[in-house]
Amino acid sequence: MIKKDDQRIRDKTIDDFGSQFEKFSSFENDKYWADLDHLKDLLGNTFSFLEIKDKIIAEIGCGNGRIVNMLQKLNPSKTYVVEPSKSIEIVKKNNINNNNIYYHNVDGANFILEEKCDYIFSLGVIHHIKNPDDVIKNIYNHLIEKGTFFCSVYAKEKNKVLINFLNILSFTKKIDDKYVFMLSFIFNSMLVPYTYLCKALPFELPMKKYLVERFMKNNFKNRTHIIFDQLNPEYAKFYKKEEICELIEKNGFTVEQIYDSAGNNWAVRAIKK
Repeated sequence: MIKKDDQRIRDKTIDDFGSQFEKFSSFENDKYWADLDHLKDLLGNTFSFLEIKDKIIAEIGCGNGRIVNMLQKLNPSKTYVVEPSKSIEIVKKNNINNNNIYYHNVDGANFILEEKCDYIFSLGVIHHIKNPDDVIKNIYNHLIEKGTFFCSVYAKEKNKVLINFLNILSFTKKIDDKYVFMLSFIFNSMLVPYTYLCKALPFELPMKKYLVERFMKNNFKNRTHIIFDQLNPEYAKFYKKEEICELIEKNGFTVEQIYDSAGNNWAVRAIKK
């Protein structure tokens, strides 16, 4: 059974994301942010665009529906969406033209789907769940035999500067969102010249690979969203490679592949034993 304090943190994080996606509800007008190229950069060689065609899939924790919208372009036969926050209504609105999506407004530990899935995705979610074993076990139970689980989490190894920066700014979890947005806007503006400096100098600066290869591919609005997403949620954990593998494998999976996404994320492909 989950501890009372863990549940409080989970509930607060869900509320934070529900409010966040009211402010960042749209993912239109950015060719990269909601495009399959972004998904490819995130998952790398762990995922083929061809493999979910005509398959039953699910996404656990889908924010404003951006990822599920990408996945629909790959023609799954049926998609289950699990989103615990009030942003479930935004997901529905953003996927109104997709008629094979089935929505569940419940958290990852307690969802019950009508059938088992071939593939389940949870991208940028597990690192926001305090002690997520029960969520991963529930995902395991909703996959067919040898079904596939994809997750993406913050990577710890190359993000020490970012982690220290976020620790200094931990007060942003407590202040009004409008001030967090203002700070996100300011930091976004500062990162533009810093990224040019990263490109110009022959040596490696902190977060160069991520900023050049992923972050700056987004438009200004969505870059602000990415920063807001770091400053706002109640809980986030950065995982070492061995930590995320151990977490997934102790809950029944076999990790098949793991991908370093620009030093910022670990993408994991795991198979149900």
